[in-house]
Amino acid sequence: MFFVLMFVTGTALGSFLCCQARRTHSRTKKKPIKNSRSICLFCRKKLKWYDNIPIVSWIALRGKCRFCHKKIGVAEILAEVLTGVALLLVATTVNIYTASVLQWVEFGLIVVFSLLLIYLAIYDGLYGELPVSILTILVICATITLIPRMWTGFLVEPFLSGLLYGGIYLLL
Repeated sequence: MFFVLMFVTGTALGSFLCCQARRTHSRTKKKPIKNSRSICLFCRKKLKWYDNIPIVSWIALRGKCRFCHKKIGVAEILAEVLTGVALLLVATTVNIYTASVLQWVEFGLIVVFSLLLIYLAIYDGLYGELPVSILTILVICATITLIPRMWTGFLVEPFLSGLLYGGIYLLL
């Protein structure tokens, strides 16, 4: 049941992250999306609650807006599915029956870290740029995630991972 919950939560968060990436970008470009509810990007009509059910609505509407029948981007369905799968994979890292409080805190931080990375991937995929504010939060989360490992003495793995990922970004 825990794995199903993590997948469903991931799909909902994937939809939310995709929506937030579009809203963040529209605010930075001085073209704010004014509605607080989800809208069609083409006809600007407010979507019904049942048009926002992750994966199911996209399939039921055949990837088109209910009102103007324009195609909904593939980014939305990919964000939902991949975020669901990502949280499902993260869920396999914790044993819900034997995990200590420290392991649950680390699990929560890894979930937040993963969601921020997914947000960056969505934003980068849509607009070809990365918001500095989210990168800063990501660095802070990564640093906090290292703290439990410092207590247990396992700093080699995170240090090498940081060098590897940092080296990849340096090359890019």
